Amino acid sequence: MSSDGTTVAAGAPSHDSKGTVRVYNLAPDSPVVSGTTVASNNSTIAVTFNQAVFDTNGGSGALEVSDFALSISGGVATVNATPSSISISGNVYTLGLNLSGTPSGAETLTVVPSGATAIYDAAGNAASTTQSNNTISLNDQSSSNSIRHYSSK
Repeated sequence: MSSDGTTVAAGAPSHDSKGTVRVYNLAPDSPVVSGTTVASNNSTIAVTFNQAVFDTNGGSGALEVSDFALSISGGVATVNATPSSISISGNVYTLGLNLSGTPSGAETLTVVPSGATAIYDAAGNAASTTQSNNTISLNDQSSSNSIRHYSSK
């Protein structure tokens, strides 16, 4: 076993006297974003992790808004980099969005850990700032998509 307890080697003799050795990784996978959903009015984004996460490498401490970073590409709306609020339900973290401008639906919102030491699992593995499943399109809130009917008299 390695000194940090993350790997173990197992050997076995074989019929040709060469034997085999296999090395096994015992460390669990680092936490990753497994999905996102955005509220219909674009006020929040729900971020789901594949496991329980914490703000310390000791497996304790609830995540805070400062543990996340938000960005937008495309479209006309912009977002503050730090969420305006956070609520937690199991492995789902609902983050408040402070948007400027009216989303046209062309915006892609991205959420990542704010740094390499922001989010951890219970084993102390840090979540990477490079994620997949961490983007979602904002909903079109522009009035140009609305059809209005007027009656003439």
